[in-house]
Amino acid sequence: MCDTEVCDVFNDEWRRARKAHKCDACGETIRSGDLYMNIAMLLDGNWETVKSCARCRQMFLKIVRFTGEAADPTLRCGEVWEDPPDHVAALAFILPNEAQSFADKDHGA
Repeated sequence: MCDTEVCDVFNDEWRRARKAHKCDACGETIRSGDLYMNIAMLLDGNWETVKSCARCRQMFLKIVRFTGEAADPTLRCGEVWEDPPDHVAALAFILPNEAQSFADKDHGA
């Protein structure tokens, strides 16, 4: 992961799933037709790709804004956010269709 080192290449883009995928952060299914974030990273000559559902992408962005630092896109950073703002805590409980509304806004759909 590129959470502590600067990646040689970091590319993130919204994609529309043509088939079901598994979110690398939460393990939930990214349904066919859903927007998801595809992240490609190159560090020390090694490529890694991370697929993130719309909900986990929002959580990732909130963590980055809150900490002001790079974060692990799989959300496996070992940190615990003890008292997140209500709008951040609510992300844990949104349904896939609700999460897609975030993706639609970010993607410009």
